[in-house]
Amino acid sequence: LGCHLCDYAQQVLSQAQCVLPIVCQEVDIALDQNLMTKYALSIPVLKSADDGQELRWPFSVLDVQRLQDL
Repeated sequence: LGCHLCDYAQQVLSQAQCVLPIVCQEVDIALDQNLMTKYALSIPVLKSADDGQELRWPFSVLDVQRLQDL
C-alpha cells in the first residue's frame, strides 16, 4: 500500500500469526475520504472485527494479543 509503517505493522502481525489465529484485511484508506479523515494521522490501525476496538501504531505482538483477547 506504499506505507512504510504499514510494512512494519505487517511484520508484527506476521509474528503474531505464529501464535494467534488472526485473519487480517488490509484497507487502503486513500480510496475512502471518510477513512482518510479518520485515520490519516494514525495509520497503521488494527481494528477488531468482533467489537470495533482499535489498536494504533506503534504496537507489539503483545498488544495484538491483548486486542485479540478483548
